[in-house]
Amino acid sequence: MSPLARLRKIFAKNQPQGQVDQILPLPEQVTAWRRANHKMGWGIHGDEFEKLTTLPHPLLTDKDRLKGFIGMVLFYGFGDDGTGHADVVLSAKLAWNYAGKYRKGKTWQCEYVDFEKSEDIRLRPGAPTRPKGFYYAGLQPGERYVN
Repeated sequence: MSPLARLRKIFAKNQPQGQVDQILPLPEQVTAWRRANHKMGWGIHGDEFEKLTTLPHPLLTDKDRLKGFIGMVLFYGFGDDGTGHADVVLSAKLAWNYAGKYRKGKTWQCEYVDFEKSEDIRLRPGAPTRPKGFYYAGLQPGERYVN
């Protein structure tokens, strides 16, 4: 990272950000995934990252924005659920472990969320299955679900 980019990052931390500003540009998301993979030892192979450079980055449409999506985010589906799709519980658990390590244990977790009891965790009704490996999806903040 160049010194100028580093300074921008430092000074940007103290400024309020809009929702869209909180989402890294897609090339930076790939870099962040590489770092997380190295830090956490997830075993995502380098060729999977190379495939990302050839894939077109999806853009939000006006229709997506009207539905409340604020940006495109890169996700990774870990494991196998037995039907050829990613195991959503394992994927969530690994993401949660990363958040806990990144935030140095300062991450609150509901007492009812137990990744070891996968029967208690499920996708919302009608949610699509998650593909294995990298995939892009629109991010729709959950503010409207907060009471």
